[in-house]
Parts: sequence; C-alpha cells; structure tokens
Amino acid sequence: MAASGGAATGSISHSPEKGAEKYRFPSVLFRDDDPVRGFTTLILTVTGLTYRKSCVTRKVETNAVVEVKFETDSVSVRIKLENEDVPFIYEKSLPDDIYPLKSKYKKKNGAVVLTLAKSKQNESWASHRQHFLHRSNPTTTGQ
Repeated sequence: MAASGGAATGSISHSPEKGAEKYRFPSVLFRDDDPVRGFTTLILTVTGLTYRKSCVTRKVETNAVVEVKFETDSVSVRIKLENEDVPFIYEKSLPDDIYPLKSKYKKKNGAVVLTLAKSKQNESWASHRQHFLHRSNPTTTGQ
C-alpha cells in the first residue's frame, strides 16, 4: 500500500469580488492509500470541529454542518462550525475522473475525511499531491 502525505495549513481569506463571502482553507493531508483498488484519501483538518457518536444510543453530536459534493471531475466541501461566521471551503478539480457514488466522507474530531474512488484502478495519484495541497479560491460565494 503506497502512501504519500503532505499538509497545507488553513488561513482566513476572501474572494477578490467585492462583497464575496469570507472563507478559510482547511489544512489538507493527501494519501494515495490504495492505488491498486483505486482509492485516494484527503484529510481536511478543521480546528474546533467536534464529533462524537454514542456507543449506546448511536446519537451523533457535532458542532458543524458539513456539505460534500462529489462530481466526476471535482470535489467540493463546505464546513460551517457553530458560533463561527467564516466557513472552511475546499474545492478541487481532479486529475482524473472518480466514481461519485462510490466516493464517501466521514466526520471525525478535528477533521473531515474524504475517500475518492478513482475510475482508473492501478493508477497512483502520488504525483498529483501538490495539486491537492495547493490553495485556490473557491468558486462558491454567498452561500
């Protein structure tokens, strides 16, 4: 199982358009976990995100609304913490297609973990690590 990692840290920024929504970039960790079966994992670190699931009642407690949209050629994530005005936004075009219905995400304490199901198995995305870590302005504003 090949893995390559790297991280970029988050900061507050804003779109150049007047009146556009302010946003923060989450820190990102990239792992090409399983190129043979065709999966890549992105870990978006969000300071202050809490997630707890009761073993007894199965009730989930979290302080964030997480919206994830998987497209064939892109991924978009918006994380809004309670009592904070500035959301975390991560949007990326992908170096190759994925299967949106097989891709998934899960919330953890301090992070949102994205598992991308690549359409081409046996292909590593390790060479694209910097692409996933590079900050770019989100196209979504005013949400």
